[in-house]
Amino acid sequence: MAAVYVAATHVVLALNPPALVGLPFRFGQEAVIIFFLMSGAVIYLATQNRPGQSFGTYFEHRFRRIYFPFATALIVSAIVAAATGALVDQFSFGQLLGNLAMLQDDGSTKPGTWIGTFLGDLPLWSLSYEWWFYLLFWPTYRWVPRQHQLPAVTLVSLLAWLAYLAHPNHILLVASYAVIWWAGLELARVWVEDGALTWRRCGKPLACLTAMSIAAAIPIVLEGPRGFGLYPVLTFRHFATGTVFAVMTVAWSKLGWIGFRVTIGPFAPIAPISYAIYVLHYPILVRWGVASGKWWVLLGLCLPVLLLAAYLVEVVGQRQFNRLVARVFHSRTVPEVHPVGHGHINS
Repeated sequence: MAAVYVAATHVVLALNPPALVGLPFRFGQEAVIIFFLMSGAVIYLATQNRPGQSFGTYFEHRFRRIYFPFATALIVSAIVAAATGALVDQFSFGQLLGNLAMLQDDGSTKPGTWIGTFLGDLPLWSLSYEWWFYLLFWPTYRWVPRQHQLPAVTLVSLLAWLAYLAHPNHILLVASYAVIWWAGLELARVWVEDGALTWRRCGKPLACLTAMSIAAAIPIVLEGPRGFGLYPVLTFRHFATGTVFAVMTVAWSKLGWIGFRVTIGPFAPIAPISYAIYVLHYPILVRWGVASGKWWVLLGLCLPVLLLAAYLVEVVGQRQFNRLVARVFHSRTVPEVHPVGHGHINS
């Protein structure tokens, strides 16, 4: 559902609608933060039953799951840019390498960005965060005593945020967001151990998120707001969203997940291709469809192309890529692909 919403926000806002029409579509950033929370939860669920898993095996699974759709998105972005005559002016080899190294971010909204998203494919900014969260997870989960994991991640995030305020850069910003991802992991851990989410057991991750939200408000107080979608309001929105959504998750669980089938269930059929929809929608729907200025191109051509491409990438191509990478890593088995959403680059 979140991937569909993000795609809708980019398409609708690219059409420059009246303010009231566009208002419900101005929260794509919040949807991405929900991805982060869900991703931490899913990674924990996928790892907690594999105590003997080596870093090599873990790295292989994460690499093949995130990089194949990501690399496909880079290629699609280049094809669309070439078809629209923008490739020569916009292509940068350094930018391509920076994206492949997962160092990209949206520099138009926050300071300290090193590398922009490849050819302006905006949704790709979040993948660099996800990738580094993945790599930070394994040593933290394996080597830090369990009771110290959340405090350690929170301390690192807080110190990184304070350092970012003085010396903005991408690595510090990614480290500061790690607590959001880890909070999702902690909620999943409580669910596995207790079979339910309780305020008492979830209090620590909620408190850590709240503390980071307060810290994120510091530059707003010191520097003043510069716009709803710009730093420092944007970063505060991110941390506040993590806090509010985590609280809502616990509250919803206490209500027995009432309404889950009505709100989330209808999106189940596209869950297996949602990650590809997320990474592919911008060049296909916005750079091609909206830019054409024709509704029939956007809805009658680009939308079916997006859905077909997402299916080919997630269902057909991912399986073949898994086999290829398995040979390189000398794996014995290739698990089936069962993604359940953008964060759900976590199978």
